[in-house]
Amino acid sequence: MLLVTHDFGDVLKLADHLVLMQGGTVTDSGPLAEVAQRLPHTARSRRASRRRP
Repeated sequence: MLLVTHDFGDVLKLADHLVLMQGGTVTDSGPLAEVAQRLPHTARSRRASRRRP
């Protein structure tokens, strides 16, 4: 399944593998845990704050 979303909460719940894109260019990809660890703290916080209850 391919899921395209800006909701990092959905990503955390549903994804095993993550591909990050910016401006139509892939900036990072790999297993969710590995890519999430490479994200700057501010990006993780901003994305996680968009989670829906």
